[in-house]
Amino acid sequence: MNIKSQATIYYAYDLDGINYKSTSTSNTLLTPLKVSSLYAKKIANASYFKPGDIITYTIVVNNGSSFKATNVKIKDKLDNQNFLKGSFKYYYLKDDGEDICLTIDNQKLEFIVSEILPFSTLIIMYKAKVNDNLEIDKDLDNQSIISSDEIKDFKTNDLSLKQKYAKVICEKSILNDYAYLNTNITYKISVKNIGNCEACDLEIVDELPETFKLSPSAPIVINDQEITNYSYDSDKCILRIPLDYLEALSQIDIYINGSIVK
Repeated sequence: MNIKSQATIYYAYDLDGINYKSTSTSNTLLTPLKVSSLYAKKIANASYFKPGDIITYTIVVNNGSSFKATNVKIKDKLDNQNFLKGSFKYYYLKDDGEDICLTIDNQKLEFIVSEILPFSTLIIMYKAKVNDNLEIDKDLDNQSIISSDEIKDFKTNDLSLKQKYAKVICEKSILNDYAYLNTNITYKISVKNIGNCEACDLEIVDELPETFKLSPSAPIVINDQEITNYSYDSDKCILRIPLDYLEALSQIDIYINGSIVK
């Protein structure tokens, strides 16, 4: 693209008391306009995450102009995450390009490349680990800031990752102080979903003591309600209880009544 420029001079002169006006124009000057057109986008390999997950980030920087972009800097800030050492890599589409320097300061990343050639695309990839103790109501929102000598700083798209997962834990206890032969004992299994997403297709598999026999009356009770949807292998003393779902941030208590027989 060329920009056009031309000078015009307006002047007058006098001959025998008559004033004459005239103009004069310069040559037309065409000057090439160098405008680098950088485009950048940031993506992740997942839309949802849970604490401790490893996320792969990709930053795509494209120079769509016919002029090179110089002193290009890509800045990233990792909130509630830690950069994984050795995970950074990059490549150029089609043609080779300049090497990239990465600096890290308190989870602030800066990628510096001396130039990106015309119509060239740079791909940057790295991994980060989500903090293990991240609060359940926290999401990950971030974007990269791009700059070069030829353009004003601009931001990539706002990348928003939602913390969404199911995590089921259980604890087993016995309600009796002692166990006697042929006397009823009650086991309790507390099942909790500490995630913020519903868990589905659950199966509780409980290994009971040898010769354990389920009580003929209300052998399995969940949250004060007797159930019949279970299977028990009396030879192996394995109890299986299927559950369709367990809501987020909820708990059920399973009571198993029976006795150890000779």
